[in-house]
Amino acid sequence: MKELLQVDNIKKSFEIKKRLFKSAIEICVIDGVSFKISKKQIFGLIGESGCGKTTIGRLVTKLIEPSSGKMFFNNKNISEMNKNETKEFRKKIGMIFQDPYESLNPRFTIINSVKEPLDIDGRMTKQEKFDCVKNIFKKIGLDTTEYFLNKYPHELSGGQRQRISIARSLIMKPKLIIADEPCSMLDVSIRSDIMNIILKFKQELEMSAIYITHDLSEAKYITDFVAVMYLGKIVETGQTQDIIDDPYHPYTKMLISAIPDIISKFKINISEKIPDPMNIPHGCAFHPRCPYAKEICKRIEPENVNVGEGHLVKCHLF
Repeated sequence: MKELLQVDNIKKSFEIKKRLFKSAIEICVIDGVSFKISKKQIFGLIGESGCGKTTIGRLVTKLIEPSSGKMFFNNKNISEMNKNETKEFRKKIGMIFQDPYESLNPRFTIINSVKEPLDIDGRMTKQEKFDCVKNIFKKIGLDTTEYFLNKYPHELSGGQRQRISIARSLIMKPKLIIADEPCSMLDVSIRSDIMNIILKFKQELEMSAIYITHDLSEAKYITDFVAVMYLGKIVETGQTQDIIDDPYHPYTKMLISAIPDIISKFKINISEKIPDPMNIPHGCAFHPRCPYAKEICKRIEPENVNVGEGHLVKCHLF
């Protein structure tokens, strides 16, 4: 199956300025991450807050550039795209942000927010843009009356605002969207609706997605393939059902044990204290929290081990 997106050993560091007369330091927030996404595949990035999930989303959308490594979209190197190529690339990629209120311009009516990408593209007439917005609103269950279209973000509920954000990300019919925890600020009753909208457009537009979440129950429902991240590294990857049913890495087991209905064999005791990102432990970064850590875990970083068809884990236990 042909890959839509290929990420090859990317790293990203940020410079942190210290106080007066003290030199700045660099923090590596993404360290050697690689993965592939096929067409019509929903790829999950899961892990605790601060593990680097959102940074990967920003790198893929070319909002920031990697410190090293390469990313390819339809076999084109994203970092080497010129201005015109970048403009065409951004028509094929969309992003759904975690906070729909912050991502919508409070001075824009919702119709102006959604049709803004069409305005920038400049290929449609005013009526065609209006019809396009109404059509996508119908598909995601929003009112299409003039009264509703001319409302402002503060006049909508959280679920409505998130639907508006989704409509804006899909208005250009992208081939890849990055959904950055799109359900984390919504009621449980609305979350399934939002995920079903993404699944619907996956089929309709033959679209792929990177679904970023810390909730494995969401990942189980919507994703085909997942990568588990810890402190900027991917520690386990595989088909979603394989990861849920038969996790290998202790960190993955910890995440699964946080789901209320998971069977007791995955319940393990792990320290809640996360290491300082400015002072990541040597060897396996997870060893200070791992109940199974050996002496080798403190000294040597583990390599990927194939434990099944497409199922990889970075752990000295295997």
